[in-house]
Amino acid sequence: ILAYAGMIAAIYLLCGIFIYFQFDRTLLTDPLKLTRLICLPAVCIVFSGIMARDPWRAEVIPMVLCAATGTIAFGRSLTLMLMAAAAIAVSLSLGLDIAEFVMLSSASAAAIMLLGRIRTRTRLMWVGLGAAIVTGLTTLGVGILVGQSGGGSLQDLESVAIASTSSNGAMPLLRGLLLDATRQGGFTLLACLLMTGLLPLVERLFDVQTDLSLLELGDASHPLLRQLAQRAPGTYNHSINVAAIAEAAADSVGAHGLLTRVGAYFHDIG
Repeated sequence: ILAYAGMIAAIYLLCGIFIYFQFDRTLLTDPLKLTRLICLPAVCIVFSGIMARDPWRAEVIPMVLCAATGTIAFGRSLTLMLMAAAAIAVSLSLGLDIAEFVMLSSASAAAIMLLGRIRTRTRLMWVGLGAAIVTGLTTLGVGILVGQSGGGSLQDLESVAIASTSSNGAMPLLRGLLLDATRQGGFTLLACLLMTGLLPLVERLFDVQTDLSLLELGDASHPLLRQLAQRAPGTYNHSINVAAIAEAAADSVGAHGLLTRVGAYFHDIG
């Protein structure tokens, strides 16, 4: 117990040092931000343990959901580090082998790297499909290298293949690997689909705005913009012109053009 506690403490101490000195120290000094930061990997590890009890071994679903949530809330670089630490913690707590650790890490990393700005809900579907392909191929490749599929060893699968009356003795082994890869890829895709329904909750809990929410705020039918157009049409037209100029300027310097445009829509209402 002390050995496990020491390893976990060392992992999260290193994460804390990185956040404090290299990222954003307010994540550690602000109690609310710190609570959000700690709860994300903690909830991920707890639910991974719960999902691992299922015969399907679906612990990859909480990992991918946590990876997507962290990317939206904290950005790619910090979430990559957090999910690497979470994958180690899950592997240690569940007694997983190196193949499953690599699979969990690759699924999380694929979701993080593919998840950019979410302007449509179908974006998450494409992210899920890409991450599922990466997860499936990783599971297949690691299964071949390590010689494991679904918890069975290479020797066990070879004995099944030898005992099989099939003309090709490698077919049972290949089928097991493909089945495991398809299962893990399907779970990854399912997690990204679940994320589409969880987006409003994530935005509320972590106090962030995705591009999808910004597009809703910038809709001309927004009640506040409609009042502005009715009560001060000159100011409304001015705001539209400022928004167009500001968005182009923001994009040219690599800033968040959509956020700038939506802010310009409302900048004179006060």
